[in-house]
Amino acid sequence: MGKIVFVNDSDLVRRLLCDPENRDITNDRPPTFGGKYFCYNYKNIITANFDTELVKRRKVFHTALKVYGDGANMLETLVLDMKSKLKNYEGNVPLKNELSDLILRVVGLLLKGKLLVDTDLEVITKFLDTANECFQIENDTVLQFFPLARFIPGLKIKRLVDDLYLYRKELIDSIFLKVKEAYLQGEKSGVISELLEQQKKLEEEGQFEILSDEVIITLIMDIVGASYLSTACSISGLFLYLIKDQKAQDRINGEIQKVIGNSTPGFLHRRHMPYTEAAILEILRILTLAPFLVPHFANADLTIDGYTIPKGSTLLLNSWYFHHRDDHWDQPWNFRPERFLDGSGQLVDPEHPQRRKLMVFGTGRRLCPGENFARSRLFLVLVTLLQHFRFLPPSGETLPSSHPKDWTLGTVFSPGNYQCRVELRA
Repeated sequence: MGKIVFVNDSDLVRRLLCDPENRDITNDRPPTFGGKYFCYNYKNIITANFDTELVKRRKVFHTALKVYGDGANMLETLVLDMKSKLKNYEGNVPLKNELSDLILRVVGLLLKGKLLVDTDLEVITKFLDTANECFQIENDTVLQFFPLARFIPGLKIKRLVDDLYLYRKELIDSIFLKVKEAYLQGEKSGVISELLEQQKKLEEEGQFEILSDEVIITLIMDIVGASYLSTACSISGLFLYLIKDQKAQDRINGEIQKVIGNSTPGFLHRRHMPYTEAAILEILRILTLAPFLVPHFANADLTIDGYTIPKGSTLLLNSWYFHHRDDHWDQPWNFRPERFLDGSGQLVDPEHPQRRKLMVFGTGRRLCPGENFARSRLFLVLVTLLQHFRFLPPSGETLPSSHPKDWTLGTVFSPGNYQCRVELRA
């Protein structure tokens, strides 16, 4: 086992991952059981090493998302359906469950479009719950160095691996193969259809291996895991904070009334709502759902600031620490969106020193391709619901802690279940 190096400063992370003299060394991934066995020997984006094949894979993935579109109309319909559900509740509303169900359906529709059925959501949920437990760092480490553990009867790890193989097969059958069958009959639906369209073009160019069926399946697993877990936990955490901070909730609603009024919210409104965007950045900072982001791997010896990082070292980017450092953030455990606003109340530029300390989606060559998807969905869900409702503490029970240190850690941090009251705005 190689050394583990903790990188505790955001500026040092950027230098390690982005500077020309370092980036060819530091942007691989460490070997993992999940990448090798569940992702067909690292054919996805998240676990693959950085090489020309990955660059092509990411480009094709971005193209498919761009051609498919942002799905704004689809998301708008789902959020309006949720609005109708909230109106019908009497008493407390199980808000975290409702938000999680909403994001699950958003991800399902992104993948399958109009072909999505309710049983698909059950398949996605089973796969996610098992993967979330199986790929916790301690379990994946055991499997990486003692792979035979998955064959030993009676061990919990064997049951997890067996279940995950089963649920991966169900995911392939109900999501990928159903869309492919429809595609071959001339019907396109969801981003998987666009990936199959890109696959067809690559096959005609003799480059089928860049987007083989196995690659598309691993991209589906990337989308399911990264998009659902991060977005669902972030929106649940944000509403928990806003229920406890009514002034912040009112300030966001003030921007909604000024910029959107009674119109339907859209992604283009984001640029005119700096406080709302700042609130989203602040919740991403304070929650830091993935405490070490995604691990990197040094493929050669490297020296920086007098320290030598040996070849074969795993680099853990300690965003939990540098997102909460007292010398980087004033009152780091307080929810303060205004820290991302300038003197005139506008959102600070991404190159502003304060913004550069924030690194939720990674940086450089391995920047998460789903960043815009996640932030835009957070925005649209947030403003559509706050446009119509005020969210208040529940009656007869207390809210869970809003401090991430008190939350459960799977592959990401997640708040406990909670309820609230909702009031229809006039």
